[in-house]
Amino acid sequence: MTLRATIGGMAACWLLAGCAAHAPASGPATPYHGPVMPGREGVTTWTDRDVDGRSSNIHLRNNGDAPLRITSVELYNCVNVNQPCLPMDPRITVGPGQQVTVMTVGPADPQFGYSFQVRFHTDAVRTARAPDPIETWTEPERNGDGFRILFRNNTSVPIRIASLELYDCENVNEECGTTVLDVPLAPGQSAIVKTVRPRLPGYESRFRYRFRTARAS
Repeated sequence: MTLRATIGGMAACWLLAGCAAHAPASGPATPYHGPVMPGREGVTTWTDRDVDGRSSNIHLRNNGDAPLRITSVELYNCVNVNQPCLPMDPRITVGPGQQVTVMTVGPADPQFGYSFQVRFHTDAVRTARAPDPIETWTEPERNGDGFRILFRNNTSVPIRIASLELYDCENVNEECGTTVLDVPLAPGQSAIVKTVRPRLPGYESRFRYRFRTARAS
C-alpha cells in the first residue's frame, strides 16, 4: 500500500501554529510549539524545541505496521528560515512504530522571528520477495511440442529431485502418476527434469505436478 501524508489546507494552518515563530525584532526568535498533530494513514508529525532554544525540530512517526520511506519534505510559506524553501528528498526510511527527526529549522537571522509550513510525501518500502528454496516452472519446447519442467536449487546445499507426480492430466503422452527420480542439483543449479508432450499433437493438453526432494547423498 502506498502511504501519502501531505499536510495542507486547514491541517497546514495547524502545523503552522506548531512551527511558527514570531519574535519581536529586538529579541531572539522563540518558536511556539504546538501539540502533536495526527497525519494521514498512520503518520504523525510534530515539532519541538531544539537544544539551542531557537530552532524547531520536525519529527515524523510511522504508526503503521510496515516500513515507509519519506520521499519528499517541503518547507513553504517561509519567512526568515535557514533551510531551503523547496521540496527535498531526505532519503529517510522509517520502520513500524519508529519516529525520526526529519529536519531542524531555525531563523536565518536570529534577531528576527521566523515562520514556515511543511508538507511530507511518503511511500511504502517495497522489498524483494525472497526466492523459494526450490524453484520450479515450465516453459514450452522450442518446436512448441510439449513443455519442459525445470527446477532450480536456491539453497546452499546440494539436493536431488527424488520424485515427480503428474496429475489432472489431459492429452499427455504418458500416464498420470509418480515417477521415481534421482536428479542432483548443486546450489544455484537449474535442470530440466522432465518433458511432457501431447498425446494428440495439435490439441490442447494440460497437467499439474508435484514433487519431492531429498538431500543429496
